[in-house]
Amino acid sequence: DYDFISKKNHDYLVLPIMLKYNFSNKNSFYVNAGPFIGFLLKSNLTNDLEKINNLKYNPVSTTHLHNKTDFGISIGLGKTFSINKKNAIFIEFRENLGLTNTSNFKVWGNGELKTNSLNFVIGYLLN
Repeated sequence: DYDFISKKNHDYLVLPIMLKYNFSNKNSFYVNAGPFIGFLLKSNLTNDLEKINNLKYNPVSTTHLHNKTDFGISIGLGKTFSINKKNAIFIEFRENLGLTNTSNFKVWGNGELKTNSLNFVIGYLLN
């Protein structure tokens, strides 16, 4: 009986195209949604076997095992805070749901690997 930790990290550049609906004009809550395209920058696997044999391995690149592009849908909910007539700050929670299989290898049970991320966004608007 063995216990170990295995972590897989994926770094993506995600470009969403969002449609936004404001509930009112000033300092308003809003919702947005739209498609995204993601580009895989790198993927690493790290194994921690300290509990088994006191070893901790350096990350291994697994970028070649994944498709370089990902497509999906983004949905978000946010609030805008006006600073003056031309500037504002916004905060948003956004979910990116990948729709395509990102794996280049066979997944157990004819499965698929898809991305899913929850994002906290802070931005500054210039009008």
